[in-house]
Amino acid sequence: MDGRRAWEAVVNQLQHEMDRSTFDTWVRDAAFLSDGNRAMTVGVKNPATRDWLESRLTTTVSRLLVGLLDRETDIHFVVSPDLHQQDSRSEPDQSSSFSEQEIKEGLISIERSLLGQMLKPDSALYFPGYWLRWIPYVGAKAFATILAFRQALYLAENCYKENLYFPVSTETVGNLIGVTRQTIARQRDGYRTAKGRYTPPQLDWFLTVKKTNKVNYSSEDHRFAKEAHQYAFKTAPITPGDMDDLIDWLLENGLSEHPVKALELAVKAQPKEILSFPMRKPTRAQLHTKPSSAKADLLANILSYCPARMSTEDRQTVLILADKLRERIMESDGQVKVPLYFMRYVMPHIGITPAILIIYLRKRAYRNTATGEIRERVVLSGGTSELARALGVSPSGIYRYIAKQACADEWLNERRHKLSEYLSPITKRLDGKSEISVATADSLIPAHRQEYLQATALASTLIEHGDPASIEAVFEYLENSQNQTILDSQNQTFADSQNQTIGDSQNSTIQASQNQTFTDSRNRTPPLLEDFTKSNDIKYLCFNYLDLQFLKETILSLMTNLNSLTTGESGLDSNRILWKAVGKGWQWEALFKACRIDRATQQKILANQATPQAFVSHLIYAHSPEGKSLSHPVRYAISQILREGDGDLGHHVRHDKVASLGPAGMQALIRGSGDSGMNAFQMNQNVPGARNWEKIMGGYQNTDRVLDLGELLGLLEIEG
Repeated sequence: MDGRRAWEAVVNQLQHEMDRSTFDTWVRDAAFLSDGNRAMTVGVKNPATRDWLESRLTTTVSRLLVGLLDRETDIHFVVSPDLHQQDSRSEPDQSSSFSEQEIKEGLISIERSLLGQMLKPDSALYFPGYWLRWIPYVGAKAFATILAFRQALYLAENCYKENLYFPVSTETVGNLIGVTRQTIARQRDGYRTAKGRYTPPQLDWFLTVKKTNKVNYSSEDHRFAKEAHQYAFKTAPITPGDMDDLIDWLLENGLSEHPVKALELAVKAQPKEILSFPMRKPTRAQLHTKPSSAKADLLANILSYCPARMSTEDRQTVLILADKLRERIMESDGQVKVPLYFMRYVMPHIGITPAILIIYLRKRAYRNTATGEIRERVVLSGGTSELARALGVSPSGIYRYIAKQACADEWLNERRHKLSEYLSPITKRLDGKSEISVATADSLIPAHRQEYLQATALASTLIEHGDPASIEAVFEYLENSQNQTILDSQNQTFADSQNQTIGDSQNSTIQASQNQTFTDSRNRTPPLLEDFTKSNDIKYLCFNYLDLQFLKETILSLMTNLNSLTTGESGLDSNRILWKAVGKGWQWEALFKACRIDRATQQKILANQATPQAFVSHLIYAHSPEGKSLSHPVRYAISQILREGDGDLGHHVRHDKVASLGPAGMQALIRGSGDSGMNAFQMNQNVPGARNWEKIMGGYQNTDRVLDLGELLGLLEIEG
């Protein structure tokens, strides 16, 4: 990739990551001037812009250029009076039939789609927030292993169930967080250090294991393999420190004399009235508590302080209340979401302990579920000591990752550099408290970021100069190249294990034939523009993580939409749609009429005291890409609100927020979706609710399903 294309790819990345006003002010008008001697020169209009870019973006741009050019490159910003004459990007491209604005908006759409497809933010592991209080007892690395086992259980059973045994290999679990199977075996069985100190098993609090020595023969691999051990999650435990606090509180409220009354008070009380928030540092005795001891069992602890002579009815009540109390404590801190991308790729990249620190801080970050506001600042009353207690390490162990000063340890400086995308250095506030910022959205690791930048650069070239036929040829070439790489690997493995037999000789002949076929296909250059093929940029593209099929379909879809715009075939042509006058609130009468719901069903809905907003929320889901398999959206929405106990609830928080905008707000969103004929959910962010609307309906681009939703809500009427 040459310097000009590399700079364009960097600008595309910065446009996605930076605030729009900041990007427009400082970066948009910067132009590539020259590239040579491991240095790139970029021109800007005035000294103020040059100083701002040098102080704020030099490091970031240099890092991005390393991934694109595969070499260290110094970036220099200079004032260029003749910027517009030197910037060839400003010259109109006569070969493209699309306007500059259309291409720009289309590329933004592709970039966001690609980033979402690579990060997959909705694919995530969920676990009780209370589990974070276990980190000081088991350690950050063992805690990450517990999360990996939970994900492995979900993959095996598609749900989370306690006391359910499931077979899984330690290698499979290790691949989820980037550790070896030997590390997990040591955490499971315990181990002795080089000095002879014994470290007990760290997973016993959460997992039980049924080991097996059974060996099975695989007909596919033609080898024997040991059968995987079986694991099961225990009933979610309470930490020893919280157990002591809980028992002390129960004793103060009469557990020894009136156990039922004391437990009823505990169930009604707020957990923060019983347990310490933030948690105290565990004592030595608490750290040495064993999972198998009676002191670790809540029910055993409670019964040990109850009167010896209790009626059968009181004993049964104590059992029920003890279970309710445990569940209330487990649910006291909500749920924690860990994207699978963060677990599988970011965690090995930045290290397990820093990754667990990020998970903890993200849970502490402010989120307003009513408004969707996110504040990435976390206020710490105890500074680094508070974080150290939460992770069970020394304050210096935390400070080494988030300190501002550089140190002589190159490994530590590299780790801080990796963490800089997620954590800011800790700072002191005027009130004496400390503050740290944590990124709540994941970033691509360097290898994936390089693929992303290559993909966006490729998409830019194809949209500006390509046509559907050449796009198909390019991706056929790339897929053959990818298959060739896989085939080379398989061929090498086959050659290593090849035996002098007739069967192997035949297989070798077949393998060589396939290899030659892929080589011939790979050597055929696709029919693209001369400036693209002559530069041989395509030979250096390599996609190991990115889904090429997704990228191709996204580009072809955008090309189709752009072509439909130039021929006046937009799916939301204003000449065909009659927008109705609507009010601010949903009314059952209007919805019944628009959806043509019979009178008997209307009476059932009203008798169930369902809200119109809940009905609209389910209709939005039924028309989204997630609910595209629902062929009868109205029937689905009716069935959902008639379910017992669900009459006043919508489908999901995001769907409910959009539904709460009312008819006028929904109409504005739908109209905004059709103004450009492309994925306009991303281009009309000033419309209230646009962000949630984009996340719900972002997979659609002016389809009849969006129009159908508008008709059923009484917002529009399609003429003809």
